[in-house]
Amino acid sequence: MQVGGPIGAEEVRAATSERVVPVLLTSGAVLAVFLPPLVLGGAGLELLQPMAVTILGGLVTYVLVALVVLPALYLMSMAGRGPAHPEDPGAGPATAAVTPSDAR
Repeated sequence: MQVGGPIGAEEVRAATSERVVPVLLTSGAVLAVFLPPLVLGGAGLELLQPMAVTILGGLVTYVLVALVVLPALYLMSMAGRGPAHPEDPGAGPATAAVTPSDAR
């Protein structure tokens, strides 16, 4: 991965794939805690059920945003900025030299 340079699609895919395991493991731990009160009934659990629904809904939203939406938004925002790894950084119309005959 580059340091300090533009980030391309390959780097975004690599970073997302690195984040999949930690995000899913922490989400699984939270799911294991809040799923039983949601599914099981019983005395005292009627107070926990709305909280479990809220937390699990936020968890699903977080996983989708962290692993799908944010990388896609980043790639869309970087789409118009040119290649992330130009073969020749000095080439291109923006860096063409102006000669004295062109300046007139």
